[in-house]
Amino acid sequence: MRLVLAATGLLSMLLLGGCAGSWERLPAQRPEPAGRDPDARPCFAESREPRAAALFRGVLFNGERQSWTTDEPELTCTLPEGGAWEAVLQFDVPRETFGKTGPLSFEMSVEGQPLAGLRCPKPGSYEWRAAVPSELAQMGRKLTLRARIRPPFEASDDGQHLGVLLTGGGFLRR
Repeated sequence: MRLVLAATGLLSMLLLGGCAGSWERLPAQRPEPAGRDPDARPCFAESREPRAAALFRGVLFNGERQSWTTDEPELTCTLPEGGAWEAVLQFDVPRETFGKTGPLSFEMSVEGQPLAGLRCPKPGSYEWRAAVPSELAQMGRKLTLRARIRPPFEASDDGQHLGVLLTGGGFLRR
C-alpha cells in the first residue's frame, strides 16, 4: 500500500512539474481583435479605413477614428448586387462647433432623388439611415449619396466650410 501511495505521489509530482515547465514555455496567447471584415461591406467604410478615401469626396481624412467633412460631402459606390439597400452616415456634431452653428440640418439625396433629411438639435453622436429607392438599388449601379449640411461651420484658419466629424458611411444591405 505504501508503495502504491509513494508511486502515486511521485507520479503526481512529475505530472505537475511537467505541466508547470510546459506552461512557462507556452507563448502568451492574445485574442484577435474583434472587427468587421471590410470585404463583407464593400460599399461601407469607417473613416479610419484607407479605402474610405476611394468612396468619399468632401472629407478631410486624417487616419483617425473621425474626419471632418466639408459642408457637402459625397459617397459613391457601385452596388455589388441588387435588392434592398439603405444609405447610412455615422458622425458626431462637436460641442465646440455647435456653439457657433446651432442646430444642423441635412438634406440628403441619392442620384438626385431626395431622401429623408435629418436635423441635429444638439451636439453628440448620430446615425442617419434611409432606404435607397428600389429602382436605384440594382446590381452594378453606381450610386452617389450627397449630403448638404446647413449651416456650415467656418474654419477660422482658412475659412473652409465644414460639416461634421464623419465616423463611417455607405450603403448597407437591409
